[in-house]
Amino acid sequence: MKNIEIKARCKNLNIIRKILKEEKAKDISKSEQIDTYFNSINARLKLREINGKEFILIQYNRANKKSSKFSDYKIYKTESPEDLKECLKRSLGIKVIVEKIRELYEIDSTRIHLDEVNNLGTFLELETVVKNELDTKKYKQENKRIKNLLGIKNSNLIESSYSDLLLKRRRKVN
Repeated sequence: MKNIEIKARCKNLNIIRKILKEEKAKDISKSEQIDTYFNSINARLKLREINGKEFILIQYNRANKKSSKFSDYKIYKTESPEDLKECLKRSLGIKVIVEKIRELYEIDSTRIHLDEVNNLGTFLELETVVKNELDTKKYKQENKRIKNLLGIKNSNLIESSYSDLLLKRRRKVN
């Protein structure tokens, strides 16, 4: 599965909420998420716990760049997260844990995440799902349209994942 995504710092999520309401974006959910990232050589690998009830292993490849980028990912839902987490911890080791509150909205093929990330602040993510790789241009245009609609400035874009930002912050402290 593929999507086109951007991530940006967002000081005022209420402004974004207001725009989403005006645009009649589909309000999907609000959840507490814990992402446990594991040391992985070939890709990023995390176990996501959603409200302590849903558990998803996510493997993805994505370039670190500020502009729109492709993300190639695989998702595996598990009913026995404790065993899976222990296996991954023993074989790969835990890299970092990211805790956040996420609001999820949707416009067309784009998922909009409003994130309050512990020890990092507030962010906005756009993930435009590429349903047909022959129409990549169409999905890039949609991602750009929603970016502009929400007033996301290029100066607020970030290239790194939350895990990278936390690791960078940890290195500065030590």
